[in-house]
Amino acid sequence: EAERHLAKRKKEKRTKRKLNLRERLKAESRQKKEQGIVLPYKMSEEKKRLRAETQAFLEQRFARGQRIAIDMSFTQKQGLKEVRSLAFQVCQSYFSMKTAPVDVAIHLTSYEGPVFVELEKMRADLWVCGRHPRLLEEVFADELENLVYLSPDAEEVLETIDPSKIYVIGGIIDNTEESFVSKSRAFGLKVKSVKLDLDSVPNIGRYRKSLNVNAVFDILIQSIALGSVKEGIKAGLPSRYFDEKKAPGI
Repeated sequence: EAERHLAKRKKEKRTKRKLNLRERLKAESRQKKEQGIVLPYKMSEEKKRLRAETQAFLEQRFARGQRIAIDMSFTQKQGLKEVRSLAFQVCQSYFSMKTAPVDVAIHLTSYEGPVFVELEKMRADLWVCGRHPRLLEEVFADELENLVYLSPDAEEVLETIDPSKIYVIGGIIDNTEESFVSKSRAFGLKVKSVKLDLDSVPNIGRYRKSLNVNAVFDILIQSIALGSVKEGIKAGLPSRYFDEKKAPGI
């Protein structure tokens, strides 16, 4: 009985010492944070290895992937709400790329100003992609003939994905749906513009033909993976676009 009581006392003392140590470490941590001292993050060797492998994998994908550029030059005329919305859509596009069944290389042009600030908050500085503060036409000055600008107002329909081309998505967030913005941009650059064939989508009349950046990005990914833009549209768009119960007139 005495031995059990002694063992219990020792255990209580050890527990108390651990709690006191924990509280002391927490207090020291709080004090250092108040003093502006950043504590280093301790990462296990396993996590370091996995992170390094993921980084190498994404770098390989970027090097050999189909190039898709997001033209963010329009943010100069957009408010903070629109800029934040664009940054969120770009972030969604990046994470779609990470899990995509095909290799894709994202290039962000006009990566500066407010959109730069918002994307940096989302840790875009750690992304494996092209981050270019220069304009689209400056980044690809030697390959303007390879640029294909996607615009809902283009006359030509995108039929196939050409691996040698650079497909450009306009970073336009405009609730007023001003027409011909992206087409005018393509015309000014003297580059080809194409549109996605959305007329065959059952419920397109209920929604805007001007899709979000990440929606267009997903369609391009699926088009590459399936070898068909028509099938890519079906796989990339949300199911509500194809729900017969939600079709116009029903």
